[in-house]
Amino acid sequence: MRMANRLLSIKILGIIGITLAVGVALACGSSDEDDTASAAPTPDIGALVRESVSAAISEASPQTQGPTAAEIQKLVETAVMSLTADQLSAQDVKSIVDAAVASQAQGATAAEVESAIRAATENQLSAAEVQKIVDASLMATEEALNATQQAVSDVARTAERAQRAAEAAAQEAASAAGRPQIKAATGGEFFSYKYDGPRPTTFQEAPMLAELVQQGQLPSLMERLPVEDDIRVVNVPEIGEFGGTYRITSNGLGGHEANLEQWVKRDGDGIQWYDYVGYFTLSDDGRTYTMRLRDGIKWSDGVPLTMDQIRFAWEEVNFNKELNPSLGGMYKDLVSGNEVEFNVIDDLHFSLTYDSPNYALMTNRADRRGHFCGVCWFVADHYMKQFHPDHANAADLEKAIKDAGAENWTGLFSRMTNMHENPEHPSIAPWQLDWVSDSRIHFVRNPYFFQVDPAGNQLPYTDAFTKIKVESRDVAVFRTMAGETDAYTRAFTLGDLPLLQANAENGGYQVFLWPSTGGNDVGLHMNMTFNTDPEIGKWIRTTDFRKALSLGINRSQINEVMFHGLGTIQAWIPHPETPYYPGAQWAGVDISHDPVTANKILDDLGLTAKDDEGYRLRADGTGPLTLSIAFPNDESAKIAPMIQQMWRDIGIKLALDSTSVYYQIMRNDTGYMALHTDFSAYHADPWMIGWNRVTPVTTSAQIAAAIGLYFQTQGAEGMAPGPDPAFMPAAPPNNYAADPSGNLMMLQDIYVKGRSLPRFSPERVELGKQIFQTNVEEKYTIGTIAFTATRRGVMVNRKNFRNVPELHIRDKYGFWTETYYFENGIGNFEN
Repeated sequence: MRMANRLLSIKILGIIGITLAVGVALACGSSDEDDTASAAPTPDIGALVRESVSAAISEASPQTQGPTAAEIQKLVETAVMSLTADQLSAQDVKSIVDAAVASQAQGATAAEVESAIRAATENQLSAAEVQKIVDASLMATEEALNATQQAVSDVARTAERAQRAAEAAAQEAASAAGRPQIKAATGGEFFSYKYDGPRPTTFQEAPMLAELVQQGQLPSLMERLPVEDDIRVVNVPEIGEFGGTYRITSNGLGGHEANLEQWVKRDGDGIQWYDYVGYFTLSDDGRTYTMRLRDGIKWSDGVPLTMDQIRFAWEEVNFNKELNPSLGGMYKDLVSGNEVEFNVIDDLHFSLTYDSPNYALMTNRADRRGHFCGVCWFVADHYMKQFHPDHANAADLEKAIKDAGAENWTGLFSRMTNMHENPEHPSIAPWQLDWVSDSRIHFVRNPYFFQVDPAGNQLPYTDAFTKIKVESRDVAVFRTMAGETDAYTRAFTLGDLPLLQANAENGGYQVFLWPSTGGNDVGLHMNMTFNTDPEIGKWIRTTDFRKALSLGINRSQINEVMFHGLGTIQAWIPHPETPYYPGAQWAGVDISHDPVTANKILDDLGLTAKDDEGYRLRADGTGPLTLSIAFPNDESAKIAPMIQQMWRDIGIKLALDSTSVYYQIMRNDTGYMALHTDFSAYHADPWMIGWNRVTPVTTSAQIAAAIGLYFQTQGAEGMAPGPDPAFMPAAPPNNYAADPSGNLMMLQDIYVKGRSLPRFSPERVELGKQIFQTNVEEKYTIGTIAFTATRRGVMVNRKNFRNVPELHIRDKYGFWTETYYFENGIGNFEN
C-alpha cells in the first residue's frame, strides 16, 4: 500500500505538470511553418487536469483494494506540502485541504473552493501553487470524486467538442497552406544521418584500441578500415568522445536492432535509405540490382568480407531448400512466381535480377544482413561452414547438433549464425557480442567497423553496449527512473509518461516522443475470411456493419484516458508529410462518436430485435449477437473494456479475449477481430514490409487471412477466387467469396502494380493513396488514434548520453546508435 500511495502522489503531480504543458503547447501552436494553426480553439485544460488526476487515482487505487478516503487525504497533504515547503506548516496545509474538501462535500462549487483556499493562503502561495492545491483537493476523497463526477463529464464533453473544432480548423489550415512538416505534429525536426560534406583525410581510433595496436595485439587503424574511398562517413549531431558503456535496463534481452549490419540503412525519418555495408544501382527497367561491396571491409575477427562469402550466402544458404523451403515474397517475382536470380560479376559486384520490375527491394524491411537471417546477403563462411553438411565433417557435425540440443543441422545452423546469442560468430556491426547470460547481454566495440564521423573518428564512440534483464517491466521503469538506462524506448508506454517526467530531474534524464508515421496506433482488425460462425462472418464482411462499429467508438475518450490527449483522432491514413498521404478529407471519415447514426445503420441492416438488456439478437435465435475481440496484455487490455462499454450503447455485445496469440487466431481464420497498439509500425509505405496490414498479400495482413495465404503461396493454398454459397454477403463470381466488394482483390492488384513502379513516381504515389482510401472506406481495420508515440516511442535518454535524436521514427534504440556518446567519455554504468 505504501508503494501504491507513493506512486499515486508522484503520478498526480506528474500528470498535472504534463497536462498543463500540453495545454500550453496546444494554445501556442507548434508549427514554424503556419502561424494560422495557433488560432484553432483548444480544450479546457482545467477539465483535462481533473480528468487525468481522477484516472490516475482510479488506476493506482482500484476500488476493490485501494486506499481509503483518509489515505487519499494524506497523499494530497503530502503533495501540497512538497509544493509549499518553508511556507506553510503541516497543520496549515491540513486545515486548508480539510476546509476545501468539506466545502466540496457540502455542495460548494469549484469556484467557491478555490476562493476559500486563496483566502487561506493569501500572500503565501503563487497562483500556480494555489491552483495545484485546488486541483488536488477536488480529488482528495471518494466523496469529492463522486460529487464532481457529473461536472467533469459535462466539461469533458465540452472539451471534446472543442477538440473536434480544433482538428477541423487545423485540417482546413493545412489544406490551405499545403502539406505540413512533420515537425508541426511532433515538435521537432528529423536529423539526417546522410553526410555530404568533405571527407576526412586523417583518422582516429578509440584509446582502448590504440593501446592494443601499441601492444602489437591489433593491426593499425588504416589496416583495419576499408580502402580510404570506401570508408563510410556518417553525419552526426556533434563530434563525440570515445569511452563508456551504453547501458539499458529492460525486462528482456536481445540487442540486434541496436547493432545493425544491413546492406542499406534507414535515416531517422524512416523514409530515406542509404548505402551501408555496400552500394547498389538499379537498371532502367527496374529488374536488375547491381550491388557493390565496400572494398576492404572486414569482420570483427579481421577476416575480409569477400565475394566468396556472398556467393556462399546465396547459393548454399538462401537457395538451400532444407534451410529455406521458400524464399520470402520480396525475393520472388510477383508476376512469374520465380525466385530472384543471383549472379557474381567480379570480386566486388554481384546482381539480383527479377523477371519483372521490382522497385521495392532496397526500401523494404526485408533481411539484408549477415546473421540470424531468413535470407542472408553475406555469411561468415570461414566460421559457418563447420555447421553446413556440404563442408563439415559428418561426425563432427552430428556431435555439434547433439551438444547444442538441436533437432537437425538446419536448426543448429540457424542458431549458430545468430551473433546475438553466439559470441564466436564474428560481426560486421558496430559491436561484437562478448558474452550473454540469462540476465545480461554484453557487446564490445568492433575494432574493424567500417564507419567514421566527419572528423575521421572510427565509430562506435562507446566502448561497449550492455543490456540488463530485470524481473518485470515495472522494475525496468523504476530502475530507469533511477538513471539505469542511457537511451531506450521498448520498456515504456505513454502510461509511464507522468512517472518518467516527474522523476526526470532526479534521474538525470530527458524524455522524447518518437511517433510512428503509419497513422493507426490503436486499430481493430477485421478478418474477412472468417466463417466458422457464418452469421458473425456475414456481419464482419458487411461494410455498413463495420461503419456502425466505427461510429460507436468514442475516440476522444480513449485519447484522453490512455494517451493524455497527445494523439490525433483519425481514420487509418499515414502522416501528412509522408509520400502516400491521401489528403485531410480522409482523416475524418466515420470517426465521430455517433451512436444515434450507428443504431440507425444497424436497424436498417435488420438487427432490430433485442434482449432485455438491449443487446441485438442473432438471426438464428440463439441469443445476443456477441462479437469477440482478441488483444495482448498491453494498453489494448485497458482499451478493449472501454470499447465494450461504448458498444453497449449500440446494442452490440462484446466478449473480451486477452491472449498473447491474438495475431495467430486471425491468421488461421479462427478469429475475426483483434485490437492492439502496433498497427502503425512501418505502414507509412505499404511496400516497405511484405507482411503489411493494408493489402492482403500474406496471412500476416490479417484483414483476409485465407486470401492473403492464396496470394503468398501463389495459389497453392488459401482461398481461390470463385463463388462459395457458405460466404455471405454473396460476392460476384470472379471475386474471392469473402470479398463482396471486390476491393480486396483490387488491393492485391495495386500492390503488384506499385512494386513495379519507382518509389516516388506519380503513378505509384497515387496507388499508395488509393490503398489508404480504400481501407478508410471499407474499414477492414477501424482506425482510432495516431501519432501518440505509445509503442517503442517514449525515449528515455540520460542527459550526459548525447547525440540521441529528439525526434526519430519509433524504434527501440534509434537506427544509428554507433553515433551516441558520453560527455567526457565517461559512461553512467562505470560511475
